[in-house]
Amino acid sequence: MTAARPVRRLGSIEAEQAWAHLLAEGAGQVTTRVTVLAAFGAQYLDQVVARWAQRFPALSLRIGEEGDDLWFRHSGDDAPGRARQEELGPERTPEQLLAEEIGIVLPPSGPLWRLRIVHARRECVTHFYLTCHPAISDVHTVGRLVRVLLDLLFGEEDGRLGPHRFTEQLVPDQDDLTYRASAVTAGPVVPWPFAAGSAPSESAEKAERAERAAARGETLGNGLWQLSLSPRQHAGLKSWCLARRITVDQLLVALAATGSARAAGDERVEVLTARSLRRRYAESTRLSGIGCCTATLYTQLCTGDGSPTDLARAYAASVTAADAAWRPEQLPHTLIRAAVADRTGATGVRFASEGSTDTVLGGHARRVTEFLSAVRPGARDAASLQLSVFQGKLRVLASGAGAVELAATLPYTLTNSPNLCSPLRSG
Repeated sequence: MTAARPVRRLGSIEAEQAWAHLLAEGAGQVTTRVTVLAAFGAQYLDQVVARWAQRFPALSLRIGEEGDDLWFRHSGDDAPGRARQEELGPERTPEQLLAEEIGIVLPPSGPLWRLRIVHARRECVTHFYLTCHPAISDVHTVGRLVRVLLDLLFGEEDGRLGPHRFTEQLVPDQDDLTYRASAVTAGPVVPWPFAAGSAPSESAEKAERAERAAARGETLGNGLWQLSLSPRQHAGLKSWCLARRITVDQLLVALAATGSARAAGDERVEVLTARSLRRRYAESTRLSGIGCCTATLYTQLCTGDGSPTDLARAYAASVTAADAAWRPEQLPHTLIRAAVADRTGATGVRFASEGSTDTVLGGHARRVTEFLSAVRPGARDAASLQLSVFQGKLRVLASGAGAVELAATLPYTLTNSPNLCSPLRSG
C-alpha cells in the first residue's frame, strides 16, 4: 500500500454531489445491475476485476477535506478488496439483491465504488452489482465501466476504446471549462399521427392480459419498486404520448408527482431532474472520461386538477426554462455545503433517465439479459424515479417515501385511466 496523495480539488458540480452524498444519507450513489448469460471461475473474476480497476484511475480515488475544500486523493489501496463474490441462495432473488445494494451507503471517506458478483451456476448466469459514488459517476461513466468490464471478461479488448485513450481518465475540473447555455427552441411541436388499433383477437387478448399483469409492478424490498413494460407495451405508450406532444419520461414524472402530492397532502411538488452536461462545454471532447457531468434542475409542479397530459406539458416547459437558465456556480465548497444542507430538509421527486442502453453494450447485448441502474434517493425524497430501456423493454425503478403510493397508482393509471385512453390495453 502506498501513501495517499492529492490529485485535484473537486469542481463545483462534484462537490455538490459529494456533500449531498454525505449529508443526505448516501443520496445520489448509483447501483447498476448487469446479468450475463455465462458462468465464470472465482479466480478468473478476481484477475479480471483487478485489471479492470487498474484501467480507471478514478477507481483508486477517495475524497478528503483539505482546509475548507474537498479533494480527490489516490488511496493507495489494492482494487480487489472492493469486490466480493458469493453464490445466489435459494431464498434470494436478483431483484432483492439490487434492493440490498441500493440500501448500503458507500462510506464518505472510503472507496468510491464496490462490486458485488453473484453466481447462479445452475442457470449458468452471473449477476454483477456495481455501485459508484455520485462524484465520479453519471450515465456515461456507468456505461464505460460496464462495457470495459465485459470486454475484459470475454477477451474482446482490441479497439474497445477507439482512438481516444483518455476515456479511461478522470474528467477535468469543469470549473475550468467554457460552459455553453442551452438554446431554447420555439414553435409548435408537430403531433405524431396516431390511429386506434383494430379489435384484438382472442389470442391477442390473452397475451395482453399477461402483459398487463406483468405491468402491475413488483415490490423488491427496501423501499424499491419496479415496473416493466414489454417492447409492445412500450411502443404503444410512446405512440400515445407522441400523439399528445409529450414524452414517456414527462408522462411518468407527472404521474409520480401526482402520487407523491397525494401522499403528502400538498398540491405543490418539487421535481429534481438530472441533466447531462457532457456536450454543454466548448471543450466537450475533454469530458469523455470517468466522472460526474450532471446538473440537477429544480422545478415545481402544481398537480391541482389537471390531466396527466397537462401536467406532463407543464413539467416539460418548466424543465426547458430551468435548463436554459442554469449556469455553473463556481462557489467555495463551504457555500456549496450550506446550500446542500438547506435542500436536504425539502421533499421532492427525483428523476433521471438512462435512455436506451443497448448501444452502450455493443456486441455484448446478446449476452446480457438485464442492464439497469438505480439512484439512491435522499432521505426526504418523496420518490425517486429512474427510467431505462433495454432491448425495447421499459424499466421503471422507484424508491423513497412516495414509492408505495406510486406503486399503488401508476400501473392502475396506465391501464385503466380514461384520461390516458388505456394505452397499454390498446397496445
